[in-house]
Amino acid sequence: MNRTETILAPNQRIALIAVEDFVHSGKQSAVLLAPRGCGTTTLFQSLVHYQGFGGQPIQFLYRNVTTKRSPLDQLPCQVERLNHRVIFLQDRATNVSPVQRLAMQSNAIQFIQARPPAGTLSSLRSDRDAQFDAEMTLTPLDAHQMRRFLDDHQFIKQGRRISFSEQDLESMHRETGGRLRDLVPLLKDKLKSTNPTANPNCRPQAA
Repeated sequence: MNRTETILAPNQRIALIAVEDFVHSGKQSAVLLAPRGCGTTTLFQSLVHYQGFGGQPIQFLYRNVTTKRSPLDQLPCQVERLNHRVIFLQDRATNVSPVQRLAMQSNAIQFIQARPPAGTLSSLRSDRDAQFDAEMTLTPLDAHQMRRFLDDHQFIKQGRRISFSEQDLESMHRETGGRLRDLVPLLKDKLKSTNPTANPNCRPQAA
């Protein structure tokens, strides 16, 4: 598995394993169930830089509502000339039908469609009749995963590593619900107000 410059959060790394399992399964389609703000876009964008899993060459192509090109136009060559696997990664608001039709033309093409979990208002409005061969989830960070996320990033201010207390952790988890979309700006605000000289030996606690 290739390494990317993006540091994925623990929940994203779990989803990444599910993506690899899906790719190796050879199934045509999968749905990634994820509440908004849990890091779906970051996960998909990081996959675009992957060249494959192990010895299997793979090309990931990302699509969202702003993508103007059709799935066919995004392919590196004609469908019948593909000699490697292509996986389309689709944003939750992107129409599933065009890429689904294309995937039916070749065993070398698979796709993953992001969707909100069942029961949410937005899920009732999006491709309710679409059928998928596999299902995976991207859940909000739990408290332990949030600690790992903080430790992995090794936040530095004025040359010193910033640590976060358990009280800080509980507060941030309560405020964000474990959603990366809300956690990142909250961390930026906290780092602005942190005085690193108050703790000359500050470092993250072990996960």
